[in-house]
Amino acid sequence: LIRNAADISSFSEADQATINTAVAEARFLRAYAYSHVLDLFHAFPFVTDEDPVGSYVPEVYNREQLFNWLVEEIPAFAESLPTSRYGHATKYAAYALMARICLNAKVYLSKSSDSEVLDYYNQCIEYCLKVEEGGFSLEDEYWKLFNADNHLRTNEIIWAIACDGTRTTTWDATNFLVCGQIIDDFTDHDAIYGAYNVTAWNNLRARPELVDAFDITSDQRNRIISYNRAPAGTDGYEVWEGYDTNYVYTARAKDIAYHDDASTGYRFSKWTNLQDDGVTGSDCGSTGANTDFPAFRLSEVYLMIAEAVDRGGSYGSVTTRDQGREYLNKVRTRALGEGVGQISDADYNEETICEERLREFYLEGLRRTDLIRYGKYTSGYNWQWKAGVVDGADVDDKYIYLPVPEAEYSAVPALKEDNSSIGF
Repeated sequence: LIRNAADISSFSEADQATINTAVAEARFLRAYAYSHVLDLFHAFPFVTDEDPVGSYVPEVYNREQLFNWLVEEIPAFAESLPTSRYGHATKYAAYALMARICLNAKVYLSKSSDSEVLDYYNQCIEYCLKVEEGGFSLEDEYWKLFNADNHLRTNEIIWAIACDGTRTTTWDATNFLVCGQIIDDFTDHDAIYGAYNVTAWNNLRARPELVDAFDITSDQRNRIISYNRAPAGTDGYEVWEGYDTNYVYTARAKDIAYHDDASTGYRFSKWTNLQDDGVTGSDCGSTGANTDFPAFRLSEVYLMIAEAVDRGGSYGSVTTRDQGREYLNKVRTRALGEGVGQISDADYNEETICEERLREFYLEGLRRTDLIRYGKYTSGYNWQWKAGVVDGADVDDKYIYLPVPEAEYSAVPALKEDNSSIGF
């Protein structure tokens, strides 16, 4: 599309405008895909519309090269995107993508000086403020960001990967996130998950480190269930005061006895296929969930500002630590209520922000990237069953990266030499 739109002079003015918007969106999707390549791999093939088609061996890029390309590419198309269009990229999505990449500059530019990296923290704040100019606001009820009506949450969701039980039939995407949370020994799970026509998938459980991170019980983001339940009168279960009397309960073990054994570990209920009125959104068993995947949310923008300021960044109206801390506390106010659990200047630091991101974004695909940025992924911080050990253990630094599939080595032989330097 990008290549074929190089000369559109024969089209009408209206059609040219449509094509140019489509090209800008294609460039966004390419940049978004490359941002994941940047995040996951050490070296990789790099191809754009300027490269030939056919018998061609792509050039191998390293992280620094791809980072530099992205931070030039994204601003080049961002302003050509619309300000709003459901399911499609907007300029605010491009700004959020740019901010996320800049926040990780220290990881991607490992040999750069602190002053060079600081400039990217400044840019992170700059692009976050551009998002803020779009008039977004935090959704009052956190659970509505992850249900079958979350297409209505355009106040907070900047860009979502649209999922629909009729039009995007799949076992993956948010259908996996909804159904993968369902574990055996939970009567009428459809009432909690909206996963009609689905049996227990027994996939996803909360590690105890996440459970313990919710240190304030009123935190509305704590969508974790600590029990099994059965119909009232079932032997071996108990009536629990304050719980639904249609059921009886037993406590689950918080510790995961074995990583492939779903009988222990707490349940998640963050992702649902329920509409706002509690009605199931679609038939997960045959079509898939109606729940979109929010790729960028305003709360991430706020926490990126807070982190970039803590790392020394400033831009425009955001120049002080107090201002950065205010953004952190906006997220906590939504989660905990007005005036509850506000972070003081003394507690405004890397550890606090890292833990806040855990509570805000679990099951959204950001934790690995966060731990790498904070230098905690391979060593210095462990979680249950890390490295296949019940208490967790440090691993080799090469596991910051994913291994390259063997087929890629066959297609681009130069990749093997680049990746062998890190032990793959």
